[in-house]
Amino acid sequence: MLMGVPMLFFVSGGIFLNSSPEFGGTHGAMDKKRYAASANHVSGKFQNILPTDMSMSARDMAKTMYVFVAWIAVAVASKLSSAISTAP
Repeated sequence: MLMGVPMLFFVSGGIFLNSSPEFGGTHGAMDKKRYAASANHVSGKFQNILPTDMSMSARDMAKTMYVFVAWIAVAVASKLSSAISTAP
């Protein structure tokens, strides 16, 4: 039982990631037509319109992760606070 819950979590997550179009699953004909009409779609691939620097130092990465985690914590605390204040 103890190993069943994490295993179920990982298997269901893997199925979702492999079958969902947002994460690389198969795209339908309508999706492909919409992508081809985009200005960013060139020769069958998406291209950035503006120059985009993808390099990030370890310090910048740590700072970004800190801000992201802090934002999540604030959002969760806000939802909990509103749920508690509206409880009967």
